[in-house]
Amino acid sequence: MNNTQSHLFIAIPIPDFMKQQLSAMCVQMQNDLLRGMTFKKWVFPADYHITLKFLGGVDNDTRARLEPLLRQIAMKTNSFSLTLEGLNTFGKSASPRILWTGVKGDLEPLFIVQNNIDASLASLGFITENRPYTPHLTLAKNYTGNTMFETKILEQAVQYLSQSIPLQWEVNQIVLYQTHLRREPMYDAVEVYTFNE
Repeated sequence: MNNTQSHLFIAIPIPDFMKQQLSAMCVQMQNDLLRGMTFKKWVFPADYHITLKFLGGVDNDTRARLEPLLRQIAMKTNSFSLTLEGLNTFGKSASPRILWTGVKGDLEPLFIVQNNIDASLASLGFITENRPYTPHLTLAKNYTGNTMFETKILEQAVQYLSQSIPLQWEVNQIVLYQTHLRREPMYDAVEVYTFNE
């Protein structure tokens, strides 16, 4: 029995053109609107994703059992359209833990996929989420500014989003990612599950 563990999570990938747009927007925000209102870490562009389920440490035997379940879910799912829109934070408003952009569009199939993953993986011992799923894409983590974070700045920063090419794309796969701490990019796609087109 192989008990080697990998830190895994399941997510929706972001197309490269959108990673470039988001990265440019974040650089603009740091240089213009958020000067002095810094975050400890801005997410490396290659690592942008929308998390569906965090798995934590998973041994090779469990991973071998979960992969057919994810493949089955993907085969029963049709592609759908999502859009990234707006900016918000998690944590204390004066010192947020996460800066993120929201997910809009065809949310019903997104919630169905997330729920199917949650329910299917419960059979392998993974804990079912007891809080509502809030789809989002993390841009930065851990506010470290010397002054209180001003949430009104987010309203101005949203203009950077609206000036960009519409951040909309067709979702047609889910990905099993592995986390590598203290590395950039931090996440590797170890398995891709394409939807039933």
